[in-house]
Amino acid sequence: MSEFLKNMSGFFGKVKMKKSAIILAVTFVISTTLFFLSVILTTGFDRNSYFAVVLNSHYRAEDVYREFEESFSNISIEISSGKATIKPSADAVTRVTYTAAGIPANIETEVKNDTLYVKEKWVLTLMIWTLFDDSELVIEIPEKDYNDISLSVSSGSLNTQGLVVETSTLRTRISSGIMDINGISCTEYSTKCSSGSMTLSGVSGKGDVQVSSGKVTVNYAEWNDSLNAKVSSGSLTFNVPEDAGVNMDCKVTSGSARYDLNGNSGSFGTVRGAKFGGENVQDVTVRVSSGKIAINN
Repeated sequence: MSEFLKNMSGFFGKVKMKKSAIILAVTFVISTTLFFLSVILTTGFDRNSYFAVVLNSHYRAEDVYREFEESFSNISIEISSGKATIKPSADAVTRVTYTAAGIPANIETEVKNDTLYVKEKWVLTLMIWTLFDDSELVIEIPEKDYNDISLSVSSGSLNTQGLVVETSTLRTRISSGIMDINGISCTEYSTKCSSGSMTLSGVSGKGDVQVSSGKVTVNYAEWNDSLNAKVSSGSLTFNVPEDAGVNMDCKVTSGSARYDLNGNSGSFGTVRGAKFGGENVQDVTVRVSSGKIAINN
């Protein structure tokens, strides 16, 4: 009887091994098929294009160049999964340039209702190839005063280089990408970060910051208005001027809130109406669930 059971066990063991091999083979076939379908849909039916994907060379990817001479007061930029840079224009002309190096662009640009719209959409392809893509979107804008600037990143990256502009309102939003913004001064700003990484430098005015599970650093040029900050499970750091002081309304559930102002450091618990730091005192409201927040100078 024991010999019979042993034989049956061996039989079913072989059946399980064959079943696993079949599953692996089917998975490989499906993955390979999806790969070639994505390439065909992206590049057209050109056998040379398939090798170009691997080599990251040009494959039906075209450069994009747009010029706008009309003036506008608002800017809206949305980046899906590409790389974008905002630079100052040498004159009053706005230029949007996409330099293709492997991934085809799907970029919409227009000036409408006193607003410059630049939207980079996701292209159907295997997302892993975007990690090795050198394509870049450059947006050159005139250095002047604006009413509203809105910047959004899904899983790509957006930064500024040599930019000096002013706006009444600056709005930034990031899902899981990277954003590094410098040279945009404002009278009011708002930031939402899900799980990406964001650095804002040179801001001022009234602030509203919400962080879910990402990392945000805000470097103030001027400390001249109230701040509202909410952290769920991420990390948020404010670097403020030397004379900055806070009138703190803080509630911490299970995270941490710390300060290092004018040589005095410590942690906030659940406090209201507590003043710390220098003579330039602004109202600060903080809510921390399980993340961490720090205010330093």
